[in-house]
Amino acid sequence: MVNKIKNIIIVGLVLTSFFTAFQSIIISNYGSSYAFAEELVEDGNGNLTTPNGNNGKKNEAPADAKTAILPSDWKIEDILNMVLVVVTTGVGIAAVGSIVFAGVLYITARDNAAQVSKAKTMIMNTIIGIIAYILMWAFLEWIIPGGIL
Repeated sequence: MVNKIKNIIIVGLVLTSFFTAFQSIIISNYGSSYAFAEELVEDGNGNLTTPNGNNGKKNEAPADAKTAILPSDWKIEDILNMVLVVVTTGVGIAAVGSIVFAGVLYITARDNAAQVSKAKTMIMNTIIGIIAYILMWAFLEWIIPGGIL
């Protein structure tokens, strides 16, 4: 029963971290630059007209339509920075989830010394992982021109 609950919590944390990371990227990078379709009416000459009177030629895309996934002026540093923001968000969510899970294990241990030891080990491993990630982040901050953030 405990393993089933543990698996459910882990899957929930992983899905939440991915959803949060991708949602934050979409909102921050593409918040107000969506291109919406307008209703077009064709006149007798093959021209398209919108209901509010804007005329355009047939099969011509709007000038401000954005069809690329990433802007064309992005450099490799920009892409790496975006990936690092996603990974940092995931690491933060996973670390918080791990600490919370270890805390629940510790609280519910009662007289079970093995469960207390497992909770303490989990907390220590999480702290070591956070320190290792901070060191990696500091190295990338030093090596990438302009920094990560």
